[in-house]
Amino acid sequence: MESRMKRLFAVFLPFSLILSAGSGCMGNFPPDQSQFKPLSYYESTDEPVVRLYGEYIFGLPILHSSFAVKEANSSKFDRWEGWLASVGPFDYVQKNASPPGASITGGEVFAMAELVGKKAEKVVNFIETESPRYPCRHIYSLMLGPNSNTYTEWVLDKTGWDVKLPEASWGKNSKPHCQ
Repeated sequence: MESRMKRLFAVFLPFSLILSAGSGCMGNFPPDQSQFKPLSYYESTDEPVVRLYGEYIFGLPILHSSFAVKEANSSKFDRWEGWLASVGPFDYVQKNASPPGASITGGEVFAMAELVGKKAEKVVNFIETESPRYPCRHIYSLMLGPNSNTYTEWVLDKTGWDVKLPEASWGKNSKPHCQ
C-alpha cells in the first residue's frame, strides 16, 4: 500500500509544487505543540477528549487530517479519518486504521486543535455516532475532494467546532456532491 501511495504522489508532486509555490499554503503550521499534552496523559482521566491532527504527506504541501477521540469514562482513544482506501464497514471513512497520532506517510504528525471535558463531549459523540453515516463515505477524490479534509470539515461544520484548516488541506472546501 505504501509503495502504491508513493507512486501516486510522485505523479502529483510537480502539480502540487507549482500550485503551492509562493502561495504560503503551509502557513503557520504546525502550530506550537507545547500547549498539547501527550494522549497518554488523558488515558487515566474520565473526561472526553477530541484532538485534531495534521500531517504533511511525504513532506509536500498537502495536509492529511485525522481525529483522535476518547469518550468519557474510557481510557481508549480511537482514530477517525477519511482515507483513500475503501476498506471496512464505513467505506472511505476509517476507524482505527492506524493508531491515533501516528504517521501514515512517515511525516511529522502535529496537533492542530483539542477539546477536553464538556467542550469535547458534543464533538466526540458526533464523530462516534455520525461518522459511519458521513454522506460522502462512498466516494473519494484525492485532489479535489471529497477526501480526508472534506470529512474533517464536515465534522467541524456539523459540531460548530471553530477550527480553520490550513490552505494545504486540499478538499477542505469541497461541498459534498453525494448528499
